[in-house]
Amino acid sequence: MNRGFFKTWIIVIALVIIAGGTLAWQTRWAQKEETANWKTYYRPEVNFTFKIPPNWEIKIEYQYKSAACQHDSKCNGVRYIFLNKTTDTRTANLGEKEKFGIAINMPQCNGVRRSDLPGNNWVCVFDKSPEVLNTYEQIRKSFQLIKDKVADWKTYRNEEYGFEVKYPSHFYPEENHPYPPHKYGTIFSVGFGDEYWKKQALHLPAVYITVIKATLSPLQWLEEYGTPINTWFVDGGPLLRDYLYLGVTDVATTRINNIPVVQFRHAGASGSNQSTLFKKEPDVLYKIDAHSCANGNLVDEIYIPMLSSFRFIGEAEEIKTGKIKIDYKEIKRIQKSVDEGHQPWRLNPIMVVRGEFVQYGFSEEDLDTLVVPDAATQDRFIKKACFDIMHKGKVYVITLIQPIPGKGKFWTISEIKLKTVSERA
Repeated sequence: MNRGFFKTWIIVIALVIIAGGTLAWQTRWAQKEETANWKTYYRPEVNFTFKIPPNWEIKIEYQYKSAACQHDSKCNGVRYIFLNKTTDTRTANLGEKEKFGIAINMPQCNGVRRSDLPGNNWVCVFDKSPEVLNTYEQIRKSFQLIKDKVADWKTYRNEEYGFEVKYPSHFYPEENHPYPPHKYGTIFSVGFGDEYWKKQALHLPAVYITVIKATLSPLQWLEEYGTPINTWFVDGGPLLRDYLYLGVTDVATTRINNIPVVQFRHAGASGSNQSTLFKKEPDVLYKIDAHSCANGNLVDEIYIPMLSSFRFIGEAEEIKTGKIKIDYKEIKRIQKSVDEGHQPWRLNPIMVVRGEFVQYGFSEEDLDTLVVPDAATQDRFIKKACFDIMHKGKVYVITLIQPIPGKGKFWTISEIKLKTVSERA
């Protein structure tokens, strides 16, 4: 009798354990299923990500800096984000008394609930309804720092071209060294694709990093080789073969890891591309693309975390001084382009400085210190022009020349040097 009683209790306990495990599994599965079709928040300039319901949207977003932070050059502030249902047209600002929806990093937020998030971030909810509270919980649980997301990713490092980037462990890199260089200046490229597609056909989702020999700035390069969204054919003829990027749209400038970049979308051979352009050296352009097609879209889950992890290696922080090597083989091509009405900014030395000064180590803030001569002096510019600009308390002289002197000929930077105390006096 005691033995039977004991067996009965063992069976009961086992059933309880099984039931409990099943319930826990069902709960986790239900949570996963609930957010399966949610949108993912990613910004290349922001170091975190989280999930957003499909019927919600970001109403307000900007980089918030307190009064103390604004006086500290090393303080980047916090990313303030206000979310609410798409159907709710109300807006909310920091100074308004009425609060609703959900806010991330709102200063002095006194909502229904408040939770700390990784990386000194926080989230508040101002609505007691079950739906909003559930959304708040899912945002809190899905919130993740980018560095944590890519922590177990592999690192691709290229010493020759001076950069490294993280990529998923189930992806593989494939390098390409075109010889001779591509007609558009491509000297190197590396693609990252899923191992699953390794032996499959072409035109599959992948991320590409391309190194291009070019003196143009990112915006100037896009202007030269991109077509607007509505420009596809010429007089009903074939696609424009002289352009790299067809149907360019959503052009925007931002910063990634403090690198000024230009981002845009354009059509691809079998899908669409999200592209990012930026420079390191004065004559080298970097491009990172995510190619999406019917077989997959890598933009949110792969591309933006890879962008956030990209960094230059062995990079000097000082201003690049000295004489600038001029490729005289390019002079005729550039002048021909200018004569045909392209790149009109090259005819104005001031516009050339404004378009290219960042490439030599100057910051955008330094542009406010650029000494621009009066109009009469500008009219007398022939063959050579010099401009003073300040960086971290030091004055530099940027010298420009016309490789082919004369009216209607383009300008280019030929030298940057530090101005001595005696020269400044």
